[in-house]
Amino acid sequence: MPRPVSVAEEPSVLVTTDWLAARLDDMDVVVVHVEFGAEAADAAVRAAFDEGHVPFARPLEWRAVAATRDGLPNEFPPAAQMAEAARRIGIGFNSRVVLYDTGAGLEAARAFVALEYLGLVGRVSILDGQWKKWVREGRELSRFYSGAEPSDFVPAIRSDVLVDRRTMEDFVWTGLETVPTAVAID
Repeated sequence: MPRPVSVAEEPSVLVTTDWLAARLDDMDVVVVHVEFGAEAADAAVRAAFDEGHVPFARPLEWRAVAATRDGLPNEFPPAAQMAEAARRIGIGFNSRVVLYDTGAGLEAARAFVALEYLGLVGRVSILDGQWKKWVREGRELSRFYSGAEPSDFVPAIRSDVLVDRRTMEDFVWTGLETVPTAVAID
């Protein structure tokens, strides 16, 4: 009989649907459904949280982790705003957060970086295959959400998670040198 694996023993960036299904009743696992929200242009073609989500998932709107500047949602909102969104859905420092979205993973990846920036490095994962794989495997969906107990989460900003514009410009410049010393992967 396999030994139960604690949440702390699974530091992977990706978690499988089997891993998550086995831990849905773990109070330290916080499942987060990240979505663009009803006002987004492609909202009508994506399954919304209310139409069916992973059981016990909590909704997080894109605008909680993306601020629009010059018409593009490429900036992070202020840390205080992101921390408040995390508190509102019950994320704390003891949480093991599993993120997913109903698309290809853009929203979940954005929330991943935001939460790591807020100090949850090593405590955040993305559901491998996203919501689509969960559904394809015939796993249970829920339409019920009664809210979450807010947490007392206080961010511990990890400035090493983000790169400022000046650093990125210097980084790109080094990549243009005769012998590049840097490679950017987007």
